[in-house]
Amino acid sequence: MHNTFELISNFTSTKRKKLKKQSVSQLHLLQAVIESFVDGILILTDKQELLHVNQCATRICEQLMPNSVARNVIPNEIWHICQCLINSREVFPEEKISLELEIETRKTVKILIRARWLQLSASDGSFILVTLEKRELMSSNV
Repeated sequence: MHNTFELISNFTSTKRKKLKKQSVSQLHLLQAVIESFVDGILILTDKQELLHVNQCATRICEQLMPNSVARNVIPNEIWHICQCLINSREVFPEEKISLELEIETRKTVKILIRARWLQLSASDGSFILVTLEKRELMSSNV
């Protein structure tokens, strides 16, 4: 015979395991979605810590820093727009601001960098979502 405490304990333990499995499953789904984006995605802290980067963003960052051997380094062009976003929060604390910057890497390639604040309900931290859109320009010598 099980007492009431054992039944409740077993029920909550089973429920916790199911919730943990769901959380892990949702995390894997979220990572798959981020990796499937055509654009590069970076998630940073306001302290210049890189939390996540998808494969597309990794390739674009390598193009911006071709001589760098260090991994997980944020290119200056990207961090510059992040710093502007951080500074804008001091001036406009209640506004939702999104910044963008277009840079030319080669004569036929431009990269559009967009940065905005990312609010995660489960955390009190400040996160920055950066998207990188690679734009191939058409040659005018056709």
